[in-house]
Amino acid sequence: MQVYEYHGRYFDEWRAKHGAPANDRLPEIDLSPINNTLNAQAIPPVKAVGLAYLKAHFPEYLLFYFSRMPNLFIDSGYSTVINGLTLINGQALAVMLFLASSFFVIISLLALLNPLFHYKINRQWPKEKIFLIIVILLYTAIATPISAARFRIPLNFFLFLLAIDAVFILCQMKIIKVKDNL
Repeated sequence: MQVYEYHGRYFDEWRAKHGAPANDRLPEIDLSPINNTLNAQAIPPVKAVGLAYLKAHFPEYLLFYFSRMPNLFIDSGYSTVINGLTLINGQALAVMLFLASSFFVIISLLALLNPLFHYKINRQWPKEKIFLIIVILLYTAIATPISAARFRIPLNFFLFLLAIDAVFILCQMKIIKVKDNL
């Protein structure tokens, strides 16, 4: 069911934006037997249609899939909260969303570059940090193509941990200067 509802529909919308012909789109299926009556026997045919569509356009689907991965690290998630506020004008809203997205991009970059910073100081690859990066990337592959900010919540702990460690390493490298009398 998710193959049709999420992967198939998001991919179909993306293909439509990129000029896919109308006769080569995801077929519409009546989901009311599943949604209204919770008839589990209606799920396999829906799943089969979704899988057939994804298999027919597999190289294009891979491009779509990997192009959506960075959204997990760019989307701040604040747009859904802030859109409901009428007190903020459009320009202030755009600045707030840009700053929030920039914050998460910086955190993600620091986290992903952490093993390189560690290698530069110690001349040894940190196996534990590389393992965490692999876990982050595998989770990102699973959470794609939907990749909304709410799917990043399980990763935030690891991202912030690696980012803070990267800042400490940069301080040791004297790239970031810290006053001694703090």
